[in-house]
Amino acid sequence: MGRTLLTGLGIVMALFPDRVTDWYQQVAFENPEAAIGKDWLPSAVRAEGLLIGLLALVGGRGYAWLLNLLGIAGGIVLLFPKRYLDWGARIAYRNPEEIEWVDWFPALARGLGVIYVVGSLRAYTRRHCAE
Repeated sequence: MGRTLLTGLGIVMALFPDRVTDWYQQVAFENPEAAIGKDWLPSAVRAEGLLIGLLALVGGRGYAWLLNLLGIAGGIVLLFPKRYLDWGARIAYRNPEEIEWVDWFPALARGLGVIYVVGSLRAYTRRHCAE
C-alpha cells in the first residue's frame, strides 16, 4: 500500500479537508451542488487524515492495524460498492436521497476495494509468512 502514499494522502486530508471533500463530490456525484455535508464532515476528514498520516508515518503495529482495517473496508467495497457508497452518503450528508452517483463511480470504488484487499493481504503475508 505504500506508506509514502498513505502518509501523503493523510497529510493532504488533514491540511485541506474542504478541498478534498469538494474534489470528491465533483468526481463522484452527478449533482455535486446538491450535496449538503453535515457540519462535522470537514473535521472528520481532517481527523481521518491525521490518523492515516500518523499511522503510516510511524509504522509498526498501528500501521499494521490500519492496513487490516483498509483490507476489511476494501472487501466490503469490493462486494457491495453501491451499498457502501450509499451508506457513506447517509452518514456524511444531510440529503443523501438527493445525491446521484456518476455511473462509473461504483466500479471505481470496487477497483479501489481490490487494491486495498490486495495491499492488505500482501502486507499481512510479509509480516507473518516471512522466512
